[in-house]
Amino acid sequence: MMWFSRISFGLIAVLCVGVAQSSVWEESTVVPVRLDPASRDNEPWRSLTAEEREKEAEMRLYRLDVFGKQLVLQLEPDQNFLAPGFVFHVVASPESRPAQEPQRSGAEPGCFFSGTVNGEEHSAAALNLCLGLTGGFYFQGEEYFIQPRNASRLPGGEEDEE
Repeated sequence: MMWFSRISFGLIAVLCVGVAQSSVWEESTVVPVRLDPASRDNEPWRSLTAEEREKEAEMRLYRLDVFGKQLVLQLEPDQNFLAPGFVFHVVASPESRPAQEPQRSGAEPGCFFSGTVNGEEHSAAALNLCLGLTGGFYFQGEEYFIQPRNASRLPGGEEDEE
């Protein structure tokens, strides 16, 4: 249960899917479940090298039960999302700035991950894991987009239009 406490307030996410050839979109709310990479070890007799153990420790696995499917995102850190020297600025009016420490922007190193879905070779996933799961993935001809349900409360998030 320790892994559960490490999931941020982005537990509840809105997941949208669209078939590549059509403009029909479905939307669903899902609770991503963070899995322990060690629990998927199907080769208990094999010992890992120090490098393999470090790489496995950096991996993130998330299970999404959505649209009648069980999808497992297998993600590794990816430092290629942002160009070297990338600077992230939050622009706000002076009166709207809180008198507290700056909040995380989600653009910090270590936020970006890429990988596969259900281990399928022709799938792709690219997500930002800071401040909730945000990003997209491609699996079996369908594109999925995911963001925290309360994205409007995140720095730089869109306002709800109700």
